[in-house]
Amino acid sequence: MTRKKTMIHCMHGFLLLGGLLLHSCSGETQLDGESEVPDGKDPARQEILLNINNKLVLHKTDTRTIATAGENAISTLDVYVFGSPTEDGTYTFQERFAYRENSDDLPADAKELVLNAGATDNVTTGLLSLHRGLFVKFYCIANDTQPVKADGDEVVADDFTPITFTAGSSTMERAGSPTEADFIQYHTRLLDTDVLNVPLAMAGAQTLPLDLTDASISTRQQVNFKLTRLAARFDVVNKADESRFTIESISMLNARRAAGYFPIVACGAYPAADTDLMTTADKPFTGDNANIGTQTGAFYCYPSLQEDGGALLLKGRYKVNETETKEVSYRIPFRQQGVDGQETYLDINNNHRYTIGITEADDLRLEFTLRVADWTDDGSIDDYEPDNDPGEITVTIPDAFQGRSTATLDPDRNVYTVSMSLDAGSSFDMTVGSASPGIKIVYAGGPSAQSNNWLTCTKNAPTGLASGSSYTFKVTDGYSKLFPRATVRVYDVLSGTENILYVDAVSVPQPLTTTQPAKAPNGESDNPNTFDAGSATVTLYRITGSSADVSFVCPDEMVLVGKPGWMDVSEPVKNGTKYTYTLTLNDRDVVLPSTTVAGTRASVAETTDNTVVFANSKNTSTLKVPITITLKDAPMTLNFAALGGSNNSYAEPSGDTPGKITMSVANGNTCLVPAVSMDGVEVMFDFGSGNTEWLTSTVTTTDTSVGSKQQNIKFQLASDKLPGAKDVTVTLKNKIGGVDQKFTISPNVGSLSFSGNSSWGVDVLNTGGKTMTLYKVASGNSEKMKITVNSWGGSKVESSNTSIVKVSGSAEQSVDAAVYQLVATGFGTATLTFTNRVNSTEKVTYNVTVYSFSAPTLNSSSVTLKSVPRNEGSSNLSATVTVTSPVGGYEVSSGTNSSIASYSMSGNSCTVKAVKTGSTSITFRNKLDNSKTKTYSISVTGILYEGQAVWKYYGYYIAPANAATNTQWNGSITNNSYCSGKKGASWRIPSKDECRTILGGSDNAAESVWREYLNKGVFSNEYYWSTTDAGNGNAYIMLRYMAGAMEIAPKEKSYKGVVRCITR
Repeated sequence: MTRKKTMIHCMHGFLLLGGLLLHSCSGETQLDGESEVPDGKDPARQEILLNINNKLVLHKTDTRTIATAGENAISTLDVYVFGSPTEDGTYTFQERFAYRENSDDLPADAKELVLNAGATDNVTTGLLSLHRGLFVKFYCIANDTQPVKADGDEVVADDFTPITFTAGSSTMERAGSPTEADFIQYHTRLLDTDVLNVPLAMAGAQTLPLDLTDASISTRQQVNFKLTRLAARFDVVNKADESRFTIESISMLNARRAAGYFPIVACGAYPAADTDLMTTADKPFTGDNANIGTQTGAFYCYPSLQEDGGALLLKGRYKVNETETKEVSYRIPFRQQGVDGQETYLDINNNHRYTIGITEADDLRLEFTLRVADWTDDGSIDDYEPDNDPGEITVTIPDAFQGRSTATLDPDRNVYTVSMSLDAGSSFDMTVGSASPGIKIVYAGGPSAQSNNWLTCTKNAPTGLASGSSYTFKVTDGYSKLFPRATVRVYDVLSGTENILYVDAVSVPQPLTTTQPAKAPNGESDNPNTFDAGSATVTLYRITGSSADVSFVCPDEMVLVGKPGWMDVSEPVKNGTKYTYTLTLNDRDVVLPSTTVAGTRASVAETTDNTVVFANSKNTSTLKVPITITLKDAPMTLNFAALGGSNNSYAEPSGDTPGKITMSVANGNTCLVPAVSMDGVEVMFDFGSGNTEWLTSTVTTTDTSVGSKQQNIKFQLASDKLPGAKDVTVTLKNKIGGVDQKFTISPNVGSLSFSGNSSWGVDVLNTGGKTMTLYKVASGNSEKMKITVNSWGGSKVESSNTSIVKVSGSAEQSVDAAVYQLVATGFGTATLTFTNRVNSTEKVTYNVTVYSFSAPTLNSSSVTLKSVPRNEGSSNLSATVTVTSPVGGYEVSSGTNSSIASYSMSGNSCTVKAVKTGSTSITFRNKLDNSKTKTYSISVTGILYEGQAVWKYYGYYIAPANAATNTQWNGSITNNSYCSGKKGASWRIPSKDECRTILGGSDNAAESVWREYLNKGVFSNEYYWSTTDAGNGNAYIMLRYMAGAMEIAPKEKSYKGVVRCITR
């Protein structure tokens, strides 16, 4: 079998259990003569007697003969058994039993089911043999062997896998497939244009679990249930010789294409999608009673919902006269008219009979009745004939109102129409042939018109032996509203049939439903204005040229009686008895009183507050109809609460002063005003004559619904047009024509603020005192100070004297934070004026002073450093000078000659130290202006040794410290290596003779000499090398003993002595 994909969903929104599907029960029975385990029976299986409580026909039926036998025929029956180990567990497919009219057609995967007539003709039986061990449920489908799964796939044999049991036991080994939950989603195949015919699909189920778990029970059990048809049946009552209409075919519009089995429901979406519905093919209208009486089973269909808008289509020929017929088709909608006069669409339910009774036809329309009944098994169809006779009606007009009120009987329809005068005391009487009819008054205009209950019915006391009923109708006391046509329905409470009586108020113009122009007066927006004929109310929106059309039916000439001054009423457009007026609001902004007096027909002033009054010209005092005018705003609601952007604010209107948005002109700033209106807004600017157009707008729609449009109006700055910006008047035009809104947007430049940055750190910006101090080098310009001006919309700067200070680059910038490079061009004072680029009145002036730099100052200009031999006096070998730093700081531009004097800095103190005799200097300069210097002169006198004072004896200067220690005599001594590099003089190592001179001219110093040296600390207890070689590996050395004596003597050269330098 091929698998065909046909997607559909059944509406399983109903309970499966219930009488809609089945009437079932189960029990146990043991047939006479049977033992507990009948001979030849499989002990692992249990016999179940299936009782189908329907009058079924178990033989082939001619589908051309629509009869009860055909509707009850069974050609196929499939019983699907589902099992579960537990009563409330998951039920899966266990096995299948099938009956086929032709046993050759029996499915390979099913066990044969033999059906037999029961004890009565309302029962059919079959015997099942089920595997023991489980709880089971039964599902039956008759006359349909092609079910479709919920996903749209047609069901095939492979979709069913039976439960398997453990060998030799009644224990379930593996569950079957599908599950019960999936199976009950199955539905009939989708029809394309097919017409349903007999035999008709049926379904039934036993969902109360049957317990087959007790192996000790061997008696036969019974299951009873009833099959229910999936289809509905239509019978047609037509006598062509009376209706003049001969039906040839019948079809259905908006028919559902399929139905579910469990439960039996219409398949498809709710509401129906286009693919859920179909128009069936034409079915010939044939049968024994076709067009001569009641033709049963004329048409079958699956269930459908009233929202589907289903209808039957009857096609045939209408007899125009004795020699001419005409092809016609009539649409029969599935609706009934109740006693309240309201028509209601019907659901088409399965297993129901719908009888269409045709009463009268012409070439344009068909009158019919529709009756619904259960579809009983015996198929009994009564000889239903449509009629309209619940009891004769007689209408009597009192003598006082003869000529003013009339009662007319339509003999063809047997319907009275009363034209009732509205004069005081007006009434009429009605008598009915029935003793207890039902009376219902329905007013034309639908549900909203039922409050116009102008007619009162009162039952009169019975008189004599009359078997009928009498009623009096009069105008409701104190009634002052509309007078729509009243339909009095007189119905028989037993048969449901009825007579009707129409009552019209005499010649009062009757409002009619009136189609309004599609567009509002602006020609673009949808027209929101309406006219409710039921309540006689015109709703006008307060938009320019707002209007509405109102139509009436009046057999006489209509006139305008009164209107408010703010309304214009056109001349009527006449079409027979139909009058159409156009009512136009001539003052959109008219102010109405908070309370108005509603107009009444009894007494309406010629000029009314909110009504336009029309009347029948025959009696303008009483035959009039007030049309209430309801004015509604076409509002535009603006939200100024959250303007967005930065530094924006809103001030509410006050008196004649409109609201004002103060909008920052900071770069890139925007302002957002949300608006809600009926059809949107348009933005208009009024910048004033000659003023710059500094603002633009964009309108974005954020949400749209019927009668409401939400938009955002975004205001943006036109940066290049900001200079000179003035307040702008913004008008938001209400597109549909309602009240516009105006407000002002004022440019907000804020205040100017300043910050400075001096790249060399000496320029000063005093924002509090509005002063600037700048410095300039002696030659050339100085560009060291940058000023940042924060000014919304930009700024510009102007110098009073560019010979002193000016701006490098552009002196006008459009950015909010503008940076200006100042240039000091001369010395003196000037002013810099900073002005907001948008508003020239917003300005700040700074007084600027440009100074020159100065040199550092010293507390002394020179010093003489004097070295005096230690044994002759005190020396002055260093000095400290204090430097006072100028603006800009200072630095040493030229240091001392380090061979004469050294220097060091500590803070602002400079210390110089003598090195050797000579003159030098140190120069200090301003760091920022190198031309500003100060020099400190240094003079050094005397002999120094490495910056120290020396000793002087016998014409020789003796160094105060050793040049080397722990040194052997070698070439470094003979070539003067140790002393030649010493600072302060030409220092050398002494020879033997020079040592002798230092010791007073002797190799052994006199006591006075060595004591001098001892006491002054000139020499220590050490051996001092000379440069003189003594031979034999010795050299002369000058030594001092611990006691103080000194002498010159040879000493082995390997001895490690010291070196002392001398000079002359």
